[in-house]
Amino acid sequence: MRQLVVALMAAGGMLVNGAAREAAAETVDLELVLLADASRSIDNAEIRFQRQGYASAITHPEVLGAIAQGFEQRIAVTYVEWGDASSQEVVVPWTVVDGPESAAAFAAALLEAPRRAHGPNAIGNALAVGCAVSWSFTLIGYRWISAHATSPAAAAVLGNLIAGVAALALGLPFEAGRASDWAAVAYLGVVQLALPYVFLSYAVPRLGALEVSLLLLVEPVLNPVWAWLVHGETPSGWALVGGLLILGATVVRVVASRGMGSGTSDDRTA
Repeated sequence: MRQLVVALMAAGGMLVNGAAREAAAETVDLELVLLADASRSIDNAEIRFQRQGYASAITHPEVLGAIAQGFEQRIAVTYVEWGDASSQEVVVPWTVVDGPESAAAFAAALLEAPRRAHGPNAIGNALAVGCAVSWSFTLIGYRWISAHATSPAAAAVLGNLIAGVAALALGLPFEAGRASDWAAVAYLGVVQLALPYVFLSYAVPRLGALEVSLLLLVEPVLNPVWAWLVHGETPSGWALVGGLLILGATVVRVVASRGMGSGTSDDRTA
């Protein structure tokens, strides 16, 4: 839980503030995070074999053909290996692949990089890093949309609509349901999804990246509290600790920002 909170906060703050100017300058069809096991149960020959597989895939004509069929005709790829809880190593940083040359460059960098991950398997931390990197690009995307005089709310609505359609098959066939059930669904759709995204579209161009990240993390933190109050579900100790960390960081950041005159201009424009 601790590593996940730290990773997500790092993604929302440091990654966005540090990388947004460069990453947002290019639009791509896909941001792909490749995660690979490099714990101590994987020997050097197996590491090499894994990397050769990814290198062969990224340079394969069919993959390059699929990339060329995209709207932007390019994707962004990064390769991360994980070991124990303290070892998640970026082997190849974010790279734009838009043809055979850039794909070959990514493959070469992957095969040439030394092994750095160590320790026993900690896949949960690897997933946290992958989530963090993906989350950083969510914020970068919202900021890019805001900078181009378009509301992030439209992108958020479209994204949720696509996700809803993709998940629709998992919910079929629908139960008849009571009127109160459908009313609850409608209420959650408006209050838990629609209104927050309206507030998000207002906040993204006006707040620093770290503030936006922390505000968006408040909702999943409060979910166990609502479940506890309404349904009597008791949250675990780690859930409470993680929630307190996020809420505490949010309060500290807001207080510190007010003390420093609401942050610097770089913090707001990153």
